[in-house]
Amino acid sequence: MINIPAFKEYEMSLDTVDKLTGYLDSLNLPDVSDNTYLDNAYQTPNILHVDERIDKIIDDIVKNLNNDIGLISTPFHVHYIKYGDSGSLGWHRHDHNEELGVVLYLTDAEGVTLFSLNDKRDVTVSVSPKKGKMIVFSATFNHLGMESKNKKVFVIGIRLDKDMKV
Repeated sequence: MINIPAFKEYEMSLDTVDKLTGYLDSLNLPDVSDNTYLDNAYQTPNILHVDERIDKIIDDIVKNLNNDIGLISTPFHVHYIKYGDSGSLGWHRHDHNEELGVVLYLTDAEGVTLFSLNDKRDVTVSVSPKKGKMIVFSATFNHLGMESKNKKVFVIGIRLDKDMKV
């Protein structure tokens, strides 16, 4: 059965979140936030296949997602964002690269993430960052990170198999 979520919330174990955060913080990767919609934040380049411990967690997330949606999907782009004081992320979407986005909150923080489910009718969902909360959403949805402080997020871009059969 196919069950592709347009917007769905999951929970990740806090132990896994703590391990992932430790792995991410131990990497010494360049900041590529100048080429993004970020203000006062650090963003890594694509970290897919940079660290096998992180890849294992990504594989587990994608495997569980594939079981849930009933399709084959693969991670395409993965990055880590650390917001500084008053850090924010402007409106953007990912449908030029992938079909699904995943945001995993690594910390409790202030500053919601807004998802525009329908731009024409101004329908939005507001998500409060809570450690372990994971949102899977359609890459066609515009979204932004409101001004925040000390928020850390792990982002995965997911591509679906182009030749799906039902």
